[in-house]
Amino acid sequence: MKQFYCKPAFIPDIKNPAAPGEKIVTVLDNSGNPLQSVHVVNGSAQYQTITNASGVAHIISQEIENIIFSHIGKETLSIPFRSLTNRVILEDSVETLEDVVITDETKGNKAFLWLMGVTTMGYFLFKKKKLPKKVNL
Repeated sequence: MKQFYCKPAFIPDIKNPAAPGEKIVTVLDNSGNPLQSVHVVNGSAQYQTITNASGVAHIISQEIENIIFSHIGKETLSIPFRSLTNRVILEDSVETLEDVVITDETKGNKAFLWLMGVTTMGYFLFKKKKLPKKVNL
């Protein structure tokens, strides 16, 4: 039986805090629930990560870069690395569309297609009858 080794998810260690160019951030929604799969990108896009099931992301960046947080259904947030705290809250994003009107312009085409279908079937039924072969005795 084959055995596989899976690297455990990143769990922040209180005794060993992040290095100066690193921060551990928890991303939450409006209700304070952790957000999983939030895309976290630094300004130069050299480092990207996503949050785990607990909403935690380990960020590596230079001090002068902005960190961008994005998630479907949430407002995209850009925060300078220096002013980044250990908690980030993403607000809900409501996108509205203008009114959409759906019309059926194929009514004339349906009648035409029906007529073509009947004509084609008639052609095959009446014109393409196989006649018996003549046999010479």
